[in-house]
Amino acid sequence: MMSDCYIALECWEAVELDYAGYGGKVLARLFKKHQNTQMHFPNLVGIPEYDLEGNGKVSAHGAAVLKELGRLLRGAKNATALIELLGRHPCAVKILKLFIAVLVEVMTEKGHPRYKLRAFERVMVDIIANIDD
Repeated sequence: MMSDCYIALECWEAVELDYAGYGGKVLARLFKKHQNTQMHFPNLVGIPEYDLEGNGKVSAHGAAVLKELGRLLRGAKNATALIELLGRHPCAVKILKLFIAVLVEVMTEKGHPRYKLRAFERVMVDIIANIDD
């Protein structure tokens, strides 16, 4: 598991360099693929699908989610801030799982090696399990 953590952190370096770009793309795609998720983000409700990608509010919120996810990846134990960004509701962990799945899709498109992404996914599963407890 420890080697998975190192590999996941390697993947994360590219995300850290462009939180807004990754965050906007991930949230826009999440809302398009899972249309019921947008309603859980009150500050983003009402943004039409055609305006999601490239929207400053979407990018900023996606960046904030990624920053908190990065804190957890680096060993922070408290997921409260991340859950609040995903909306304080029973679906927050489910939305996090969907967010991570879309993040992996985007990372794949950006050329991250598949073996590294598998390690990243394993680490994310552990993080989610700790949140879900």
